[in-house]
Amino acid sequence: ELNLIKTFEYQQRFSCDISDKLKSEIKKCIKLLDNSLSKNPEANKVFLSILSARKEVEPTLRSMHELGVLDTLIPEFGKINCFVYYDNFHRYTADEHTLLALKNLDDLLKNNDAKLERLSGILQSIENIHILRLAILFHDIGKIYGPLHTKKSLELIPKIAKRMNLTTDETTLVEFLVRNHTVMSNFIQTRDLNDEDSISEFSNIVANPERLRMLYILTYCDMRAVAPGVW
Repeated sequence: ELNLIKTFEYQQRFSCDISDKLKSEIKKCIKLLDNSLSKNPEANKVFLSILSARKEVEPTLRSMHELGVLDTLIPEFGKINCFVYYDNFHRYTADEHTLLALKNLDDLLKNNDAKLERLSGILQSIENIHILRLAILFHDIGKIYGPLHTKKSLELIPKIAKRMNLTTDETTLVEFLVRNHTVMSNFIQTRDLNDEDSISEFSNIVANPERLRMLYILTYCDMRAVAPGVW
């Protein structure tokens, strides 16, 4: 099990592709696993090290997803595989939307676009990038259960956090980001941003600059992954 996850750690670390032969072997191995992988402390530790990298992570997570490893490690994410969310905005399935949001985060890390310079600078100031990636991974895992997906996503997080051995502070921050992942976009689109009451209400929700920075980046990554042109 540990070697299975380490394969992707090496893929991420060295920015390499996985050979077709190795992909075939991984598919054989994944069929033999039950829920033991998700409960393996060392496997979860390696996965968190992948998420902590300050370089591209989405290609690795996409490989893990396509080969069934990500869905076995995080069964809650596996349930949104190819899930279609019917509304007037989302163009992608829930899992593809999540992977695109992760790619948006990667792109900010290596940004060469002057229009995104401010966002990129804010991301560079965030130390715990793995928290942002976890929030992106988990923000829509409740969609399979109906329209109140944020509430259901939050109900699933403590169990996942325990398996991953997250600290109380890390879990609290992930929960904050998931709980409020639509708050900034809702304020942008429905409220008067010059109104002092609106500003005060938003400030009370966010509470401190660290959360504001992380929520800003999460909102960008999420909105830009909804459909082309939304951002």
